Amino acid sequence: MAEPRGGREQWASRRGFVLAAVGCAVGLGNVWRFPYTVAEHGGAAFVLVYLVLTAAVGVPLLLAELALGRRGAAGPVVALGRLGGPRWQWLGWAFVAGVAAMLAYYGVIGGWTLRYVAAYFAGHAPTDPATFFSEAATGPGAAAALLAFLAMSAAIVARGVRGGIERLATCLLPLLAATIGGLACYAATLDGAAQAYTYLLRPDFDALRSLDTWSHAAGQTFFSLSLGMGAMLTFGSYLARSDGLARSSIGIAAADLMVALIAGLAVFPLLFALGGAGDVAENAIGALFIAIPSAFAGLGTAGEVLGLLFFAALAVGAWTSAVAMLEVVVAAVVEATGARRAPVTWALAAGIAVVGLAPALDRSVLAWMDRLAGELFAVAGGLVLALFVGWFMQDPAREIGGPGSVLPRVWVGAIRVVVPAVLAVLLWSALGSTWAAATAGLPG
Repeated sequence: MAEPRGGREQWASRRGFVLAAVGCAVGLGNVWRFPYTVAEHGGAAFVLVYLVLTAAVGVPLLLAELALGRRGAAGPVVALGRLGGPRWQWLGWAFVAGVAAMLAYYGVIGGWTLRYVAAYFAGHAPTDPATFFSEAATGPGAAAALLAFLAMSAAIVARGVRGGIERLATCLLPLLAATIGGLACYAATLDGAAQAYTYLLRPDFDALRSLDTWSHAAGQTFFSLSLGMGAMLTFGSYLARSDGLARSSIGIAAADLMVALIAGLAVFPLLFALGGAGDVAENAIGALFIAIPSAFAGLGTAGEVLGLLFFAALAVGAWTSAVAMLEVVVAAVVEATGARRAPVTWALAAGIAVVGLAPALDRSVLAWMDRLAGELFAVAGGLVLALFVGWFMQDPAREIGGPGSVLPRVWVGAIRVVVPAVLAVLLWSALGSTWAAATAGLPG
């Protein structure tokens, strides 16, 4: 099959692509979602399961998305149509709709980060973090912050791949890594660091036997790596034929995993040393937005500086990931209609903002959207993509190696059998836990 590339924009360099893909992966999933999910699901046992699933499922599926995007030279709608026929285009639109819904609630949380950055920058660190969070997380102020956050994301996407997305990642990803690393180094000097590291690194083997732990770890893997939503597929569509997909996939997953673990090494000592660990376990989605300011409240000026650095890092991670999500939706509509990128970007951002008003005004709606889009949708999407690449895409192995190479054969075997089997079991478990949550009341 011909591999049309036409005049499609491509990444300026492999380094730019890797940074952009890492920016897509590194976000709220690493710094916000990872610590509270670890706290809820067994500490180090969850971390161990997360490592296993990242290696066994995350990397092969990341490679599959990049291969599918590069072969199809388009976003999910056109790529699936080119490689599987018109009957597959509906699936591409399902990915687009799902990632738009995810961005709607993700943008609300991104708006929270902006409000905290503004408060710390102005010297108004929260003195009553629970009350501040309650006021910042819902209502007209949260809606306005959502609009600001989506406008920032649209301003980047409207500039295109090289001038917008790649440039943003190249500038901000090194700064994000340095900030999180610096916080982790500071946290290591605190009195509670040893206790925190013990909690993070000592496995609870009972949790290892729980399918619920594996299900949530899969959701975290997918949320963190931006898998199963068409984001990596879309990024792969801008790759040149000469770019090595296997090496890039491993590098992206390793960088994402490293940031998540370093964020854990920063957050847990801060919470244990400064008295905020209980807030994480009790407040779920709002955990860090209450626990971190509580931990910093008694440190005076030092606490204000640390708070500004922490929430600035959170905001940067959220921004780069939101840009990637918006690109999926924009690329699909531009490819389908031939319309100009800039007006499409702003129109779609406005539509997503309208959807985001519901979670901005009601945090229980946000909790459900996080459960449905962040876990169920992503795992289901990953399952379908694995089946498509493994069984319907013609000769997928040639995207990552030549004849006689062992790696392509191992990868194809994994993407045909191992990954779908694991994801089917985890999806079934996630459906069960979602049903239990629905009958017991809203999560989070």
